[in-house]
Amino acid sequence: MNKQSTRNSILAILLLILLPLTCIADEQRESYGEQIGYKTLNGLTNAATGWIELPKSIINVSNEHNVVYGATIGVLQGTMHTLSRTLSGVMDIATFMIPSKPAVHPEFVWQDFEINTTYGDYFDIYD
Repeated sequence: MNKQSTRNSILAILLLILLPLTCIADEQRESYGEQIGYKTLNGLTNAATGWIELPKSIINVSNEHNVVYGATIGVLQGTMHTLSRTLSGVMDIATFMIPSKPAVHPEFVWQDFEINTTYGDYFDIYD
């Protein structure tokens, strides 16, 4: 196996492991362990899948306006959202010990795909 296929295999395995675990997104996380575990999972997932924001934004802007607008403004908006979601994921991983709520909405890029991504308070702590 060459390096490229090994890397692709590892990425596929990680995604197969992480994606089903995101079903806990709608459940209430009460204990400290659940909160920091979810934050870590959210951070890993957003850091790994942030790049999906680019085609998502192109599609959404094209559907709202037209293809030319989507190919220009959608690319710029998608690049901004890609960097923002990926860096938010990295920050979630780096600060996983602080049990804060997700700052990116929707929490995962594939949730509510037709809705543009928004950002909230990064250190909004659980009650």
